[in-house]
Amino acid sequence: MYLSMWILADALKHYEKDLHIQSGKTCIRNASLLAQRNRVKPHTVYLMRSGDYIPTMQEGIICTNRDDYIILHTDSFEDAFDRVQEIIDDYMEWDMHVLEEIAAGCSLRHVLHTALPFFNCPILILDSGQQVVELQGCKKSTWPADTPLPLQPQGSTAPLKHLREWADILKRSFTRRDPFLYENSETGHTLLLQNIFQKGVHKGWMVLLPDNTHPSQGFLQLADVLHGQIEEWWDKNVSDSAQEEQKAAFLNLLTGEISVEPRKLWKYFNRLGWYQEDTKYVIEVDSKQPHTFVTAYLERNLPGCQALFYREMVVLVVNTKQTSLDTAVATLKNILVPFQGGCGVSYPFRDLFDLPIYLEQADIAMNYGIQKGESVSRCENYIISYARKILHEQIRTNLVHPDIVKIREYDKNHGTEYDRTLCAYLLEERNHARTAKRLGIHKNTLIYRTKKLEQEFGISLDDEGLRLRLLLSYILF
Repeated sequence: MYLSMWILADALKHYEKDLHIQSGKTCIRNASLLAQRNRVKPHTVYLMRSGDYIPTMQEGIICTNRDDYIILHTDSFEDAFDRVQEIIDDYMEWDMHVLEEIAAGCSLRHVLHTALPFFNCPILILDSGQQVVELQGCKKSTWPADTPLPLQPQGSTAPLKHLREWADILKRSFTRRDPFLYENSETGHTLLLQNIFQKGVHKGWMVLLPDNTHPSQGFLQLADVLHGQIEEWWDKNVSDSAQEEQKAAFLNLLTGEISVEPRKLWKYFNRLGWYQEDTKYVIEVDSKQPHTFVTAYLERNLPGCQALFYREMVVLVVNTKQTSLDTAVATLKNILVPFQGGCGVSYPFRDLFDLPIYLEQADIAMNYGIQKGESVSRCENYIISYARKILHEQIRTNLVHPDIVKIREYDKNHGTEYDRTLCAYLLEERNHARTAKRLGIHKNTLIYRTKKLEQEFGISLDDEGLRLRLLLSYILF
């Protein structure tokens, strides 16, 4: 690692000092005495007595690197030089030791535990689903509950205000590579966060809870070093090859890019616990949040389901033998309701090779449901609306049953309500009590109207075929 003048200034906390730091680049690996004829090296911090170079300043030690310098108010040059050299050695030995331990197969807990003396604050690692991977420096029970990131037991949900606050953090910083601060003016807590990536894919967050409300620039630079160690550990220890193979198999079903025989593919799915006789659903999700967070959250909380990112949406395939549909919907609501997201649920099916068909159903349900502000929409509730839309787009003639055309014309000329009465009567399956209640009239009035309908227009409502044609006209046109 390389130190900066900011990191050095933080470590020299026991000295009274004046800071004159402009660039503060992380470029320091050595300390040396400055002689006038020495060639200055960019990776070295040089120390000298103030009086040797600034005649008006008789006391103090100057530490300089490039255009940055620190003035230490002390007369003990030897102690100051030894302390600077000790700081550089401590940090570099820490980084080299951790990298060696990672190469030897150490745990993530060991990486964080080794970092604690340099940060003196809790260090938390979350996966993309916001679940705790590792925590050092405090226990879950003592992590402040009013931070933007309260730690919840698995399967439970954070308070709504925290979910919204965390969503705000994600939206503003999900692709950032550098450490950044998030301050909550209401509670006074400050979090230092940095995204963890593996081969360009977001895998989680490093979160520090510093004591100081305004951590120094040196603290942020040091956090970046720890972040590098964590990503190194992640690359060495976390393999997603099996999970990626599973995702690829489901994505191939969605795209139709299947290169193996169905029988062989079913054998693969059987090994995963997916059988042809199992009842399945497809749910398309528009969560208004980064898809890697949503897929990881669903995979963590819905074991046995498959979460995918496809056509700019999260797609969840639910196997009810492993997770019930009610459980899946309840879990989805946890991340949909706070952010006005929505999802669509297909009809049940069994054959995974029909996945594209049922995804289309889920897409229909989601699009109609979002228009109505629903967080969960089912295909069965919108299939008629969809069919009506398709018919209106494709058909250019009037397919309303001629008897209904006559009834509407009669109502217009005579001020009657036969059309409304007939529609309600058919929708309520000729149940007099329900129809009368729906229309807000007495049952005897309804019986009189239906008899007049049959007499006036020469129709028989006992004719099942006629009733079906009339009902289809009301539903579709």
